[in-house]
Amino acid sequence: MRLGYDKVEIRDSKNPDGPHHVVSLEIWREFVHFVQKSALHEAATDVASSDPKPDYVDTTNSVWLKGESACPDWLEYTFATSGKIEYAVLRRGLGENYLVFTLAEWSAFVEGARGGEFNVPRRLAAAM
Repeated sequence: MRLGYDKVEIRDSKNPDGPHHVVSLEIWREFVHFVQKSALHEAATDVASSDPKPDYVDTTNSVWLKGESACPDWLEYTFATSGKIEYAVLRRGLGENYLVFTLAEWSAFVEGARGGEFNVPRRLAAAM
């Protein structure tokens, strides 16, 4: 995640050339707040961080989770399985550009969000 003056770029740090999302500070702040309140997802099977992640995970039957935003650029996530391994999948709006994370990566993000690591700094929040 890279924070700019008026936007946030989200990507998988282990795949810098892969897909990414750019959202407004307001959308990011709402998403982080939603994640902070969400329960951690407990999965039966996780993938070792050294295993390659798929570029795409079928989310056809998935339930997408998001905050209350009516904005068409909202961020939402779901959990989906590829083979026997479950992943967290992030998308913007109803787009098909997915970011795929292992459950260990997602858990680290949720814990960081709860610890304030991804909050929008006050100086930028005041300008929103």
